[in-house]
Amino acid sequence: MTQNIDGDLIRRLRTEASLSQEDLAGLAGISARTLQRLEAESSGSASSLRAVAAALDVNIHNISTRPAGHQVGMRLGFAGITVGVLGALVGIAAGIGSDSLSAGEAGAYIGIVSAFAGLSCALLGWASNAYPSR
Repeated sequence: MTQNIDGDLIRRLRTEASLSQEDLAGLAGISARTLQRLEAESSGSASSLRAVAAALDVNIHNISTRPAGHQVGMRLGFAGITVGVLGALVGIAAGIGSDSLSAGEAGAYIGIVSAFAGLSCALLGWASNAYPSR
């Protein structure tokens, strides 16, 4: 399975470690040509990516990239949470303005809305890492 890779980052990490392509390829147990493809084409097999990440002593997620669709989904998710929180806050403010909510009740509702938004963002972030789009 082909993985999207940040080829420029691999090149930068390699040069910062004062390694040639041949040196890093040897440490990773892959051919120099495979490493050249990883850096130039920014894609390669999952096993090659794991090997290079291990040789550079970095987390595999730091050198892999996510498809654009994943980023759009994350942005839409956070936008939905933001709109929901703003709507709830407007509703709470309207309740305070019409004297149907006390300050204590409004504070409690704001706390609940904020906790829900925080948990939603945490869940969205966790799910995006646990179940990356392919």
